[in-house]
Amino acid sequence: LSVVIIGLGLDQHIESEGHDRSTIELPGYQNDLVTTIYDYTKTVNIPIVCYLIHGGTVALGDAFDQCDAILDAWYPGQMGAYGL
Repeated sequence: LSVVIIGLGLDQHIESEGHDRSTIELPGYQNDLVTTIYDYTKTVNIPIVCYLIHGGTVALGDAFDQCDAILDAWYPGQMGAYGL
């Protein structure tokens, strides 16, 4: 079974104590990345799992509908990768 796992979210440069974000959208080209992968995988029927790392509200935009599953990990800590 083939599956694509995409890591999305925020880091301490975008989201931290005492720092307000100007938007709740995913930063940078993350939505574009999901759309590009979605456009390819829909033709070969490979599911997409989006692994979301963040500490506050995040709007996924088109990624919400393009991911077959969303694993919302928040900030999982140093052992978080083992949970994935």
